[in-house]
Amino acid sequence: MKKVMIKCALTLCFCMGLYSLALANPNLPAVEIVEAKFEKKISFEAKSVRGKATVSLLDRNDVRLYAQTWQNQSSIGKIFDLEALPNGKYVLLLETETNEIIQPFRIERGRVQLKERERKIRYVPIVAKTGAYISVSWLNDKMSNVEVEIEDSTGSLVLGEKLKGVLKVARRYDISRLKTGVYLVKVKTKTKTYYTEIDW
Repeated sequence: MKKVMIKCALTLCFCMGLYSLALANPNLPAVEIVEAKFEKKISFEAKSVRGKATVSLLDRNDVRLYAQTWQNQSSIGKIFDLEALPNGKYVLLLETETNEIIQPFRIERGRVQLKERERKIRYVPIVAKTGAYISVSWLNDKMSNVEVEIEDSTGSLVLGEKLKGVLKVARRYDISRLKTGVYLVKVKTKTKTYYTEIDW
């Protein structure tokens, strides 16, 4: 019983931390995704969007069935007609410059089954050059292994680090000994690799 209470308290703290981060992040859009009650459709709408945004429809194998990109539009929306799709599992994915919102759903017996509680938010790693350092910060949505790699313009690895079982990444890398040029910073996770170019 005591272990269960401790686990619940830790889960609550983690959720409150994510909630606090969402409140502190003014770039987190307000998103509404709902299924039509009597039609095989999904309505998607996002407000307070900044910069570039892409909404994609993926199948269970992460094959992109549809994608649309907007640039510098604060409000975006789309109605997805899913009549041609067979029964199965799918994902609606919203990618912005600061975060990703993942909404799984299913089509069963020709009807859309979507639950908001299954929605996930992932934050895009923040990579910046400050003086002679490259800083990488990121809050993961679960404990996992993360790799940070910095490559030069030829694709050669010049700096790298493997982090095991982390929830949060906050690292600084000294690049003062590197030659002037363009470097590619990769933040690699189990589900995705994020890329950022840095001029030095």
